[in-house]
Amino acid sequence: PPPTQTKNADGDEAPSAPKKDKSGYTVVDRFAKLIMSVNSASLTYTRARGTMVPGWAEGSGLLGSGKNSSGPGWDFLFGQQYADSGNTYWKKAGEKGWLRQDTNINYRVATTFNENISYRFSAEPIRDLRLSFSGSKIRSSNYSLFYRYDPESSSNTGEPIYIEESPVERGNFSVSFFALRTSLVKDNKETGSNSIFEEFLTNRKVISERWGEKDGNSKEGHALSEGYVEGYGPTSADVLIPSFLAAYAGRDASSQKLDIFKNIPAINWRINYSGLGKIPMMKKIFKSITVSSGYKSTMTVGGYIQNQRYNEVDPVTNDLILDLDSNFYTRFQYNNVTISEQFSPLINVDMQFKNKVTTRVEYKKGRTIGLNVGSAQILEQRTETYTIGLGYQFKMALPLKIQGKRIPPAPLKLRADFSYRKNKTIIRKIMDNTHTPTAGQNVVSMKITADYPISKNLNIRAFYDYVLNIPQISNSFKTANTNFGFSLRFSIS
Repeated sequence: PPPTQTKNADGDEAPSAPKKDKSGYTVVDRFAKLIMSVNSASLTYTRARGTMVPGWAEGSGLLGSGKNSSGPGWDFLFGQQYADSGNTYWKKAGEKGWLRQDTNINYRVATTFNENISYRFSAEPIRDLRLSFSGSKIRSSNYSLFYRYDPESSSNTGEPIYIEESPVERGNFSVSFFALRTSLVKDNKETGSNSIFEEFLTNRKVISERWGEKDGNSKEGHALSEGYVEGYGPTSADVLIPSFLAAYAGRDASSQKLDIFKNIPAINWRINYSGLGKIPMMKKIFKSITVSSGYKSTMTVGGYIQNQRYNEVDPVTNDLILDLDSNFYTRFQYNNVTISEQFSPLINVDMQFKNKVTTRVEYKKGRTIGLNVGSAQILEQRTETYTIGLGYQFKMALPLKIQGKRIPPAPLKLRADFSYRKNKTIIRKIMDNTHTPTAGQNVVSMKITADYPISKNLNIRAFYDYVLNIPQISNSFKTANTNFGFSLRFSIS
C-alpha cells in the first residue's frame, strides 16, 4: 500500500522527518557532534603602530602636551596614527611650527607597524582521538625618511617648509602555509629535476600574462623573452615569487594571489590517538599504545626593502624605466622567500608492554625550499629521519652503603635509541635549468643510557653515544664520533 501522508492542523502535508544513517544519526546530529567535540579554541589579533618624530621644539606639560602650544595634539597623545602618506603627523607638526627649524638635525622620522593573527583550536571527535589545529600570520614593517627644514623656501613663503628625503620601507613577513600536495614528489635520477620545478618554470608565463592584464603600463611583449609581457620577464620578482608559491603549494597559477602579503594563514595540525591499547586483543600484550602525527609549514619573506627606483619615469619617453633584464622595478627588493615544511613526525608509535618494556618507532620528514630572487635560483634541503627506541625499567640494589646504611632498591632505567638520518641539499638554477647537489650526508647514531637514583637528590647516569657521518658527495669523507662516560646529578630542593 502507498505510504500514509501526515497532515498538520491546517490540512497541509507535514514535513518528512530527516533521514538517519546506519548509526541512527542525522546530518544535523553529526554536525552538532562535531561542533561539541571542540574543547578549546582561541583567536588572537594584535596590531601595534607607532610614530617617532625627532626635533620637537616644545617642552612637555600635562600628559606630554606642549607648554607653549597646542601640540602635539590630543589625538596624537591618545595614540592616533596617520596611515595616509599624504597626511602624516610630521607634516602636521612641521606646518604647525612644533618642530625645530634646524638644518643640522640628521635623524629620520619613522613609523612602525606590527600585525599578528593566530588561531588555535583542539577537538576530540571520538574518544582517545585528540586533534589540534593552528595557524598564524605575522607582518612587521618600518617606514622612515629624512624630514629636513628648508630655510630658503621658508624665507620666501614666510612659513616653515620641510622637505622629505630618502624614504625607505623595510619589513618581514611570515604566514602558515600548505605545501602538502607536493611533499611526496621525487627527483628524476638522471636529470635531478622534478615535476614541481618544471611546473614552476611553466607558471612564470601565466603569472606574467596576469600582470599584463592588471598593469596598464604593460602594453607590448617583453623585449628579451618571448611569451612574456612587457616589464614582467622570467626573472622579475613579481613573476618569480607567485610562480614559486603556486608550484610548491600545488595550486593553479591562474588562482595564485599576485600580492605575496595577502596569503591566508593555512592550517597546521597535530593528531594523537591512544585508543589502540584498549582493543581486547591488544590489552593482553600492551599497557598503552599512542600514535601521533604532526604537520607544520611556514612561508617566510626573510627581509624586504623598498626599491628606490619603483615607478621611476623616463623624462624623455614618459615610460617607466626598466632594469637590465627589461623588467619593471618592483615595489620591494626581496632577499629570500622560503617555504619550511616539517612532518614532526609523519608517524610516531609509542608502545608500552605489560612487562615494562617501552618501544618507540618514528619517521620524520622535512624540507626547506628557498627562492633567491637576486641570483634566480632555488636552494632545496631535504631531511628524513628513522628512529627506533627501546626502554626497560626494573628494580635493583647497588652494593653500596651511605652512612652505614645499604642503599634501598631503586628503579634502573635503561634506554637505547637508534636513528638514521638523510640530508640532501640541491641548488636549482632557474635560467640554466640545472640541478647541482652541493651537500648531503647520511647520519647513523646510537645513544644508550642507564639512569639510577642513588637517593632522592642524587642520580647517576652511564651513557654511550656513537655518530657516523657518511657524505653523499665526493668532496668530503666519513667521520665517526664516540662519547661515553658517567655523570652525577645532584639537585637541591
